[in-house]
Amino acid sequence: METYTELDESELVADHLALVERLVWEMAVGSAASVDRDGLRLVGRLALERAAQAWEPGTPVEFAQVAAVWIRTAIADELQAIEWMACTSRRGPGLKAEVRLARSIAMLPARLRVVAATYFLEHRSMDEVADELGLTHEQVARLRAQALVLLRDTLAEALESRRLGLARPA
Repeated sequence: METYTELDESELVADHLALVERLVWEMAVGSAASVDRDGLRLVGRLALERAAQAWEPGTPVEFAQVAAVWIRTAIADELQAIEWMACTSRRGPGLKAEVRLARSIAMLPARLRVVAATYFLEHRSMDEVADELGLTHEQVARLRAQALVLLRDTLAEALESRRLGLARPA
């Protein structure tokens, strides 16, 4: 394993991109075929970049171990959000949670709001959103990931209430 003596974030990220690929592959096994693996890769790469920013050389833990935790957490959150979105699209008990999500999306900054509303509420693919907004697939995936970070508390609360059977039809 290579030792990093100076903090070079771009080098850390470049040297550990294979870790993102491996973790996406491992964690996506058993997920629905419709799960966007490219979106998971982008979420993993953003987590890798955050890990590189936070990690300090000379710590007793290797960067790969720290990065793996960041990446796994981000991918798990994304998969959980995708599962939650699939549940709310069936209506019924999820309707109240979807209304809460719509209200939360309305509070996002304009650019994130448009991407999140189009993707999560209108259930359009990332390619459709990209075409509509004149952005690349990667730009939409990055904006969606940023929106998810801001919406995480709302999503977690809605999932928990659903698990506890607290969500009732509106």
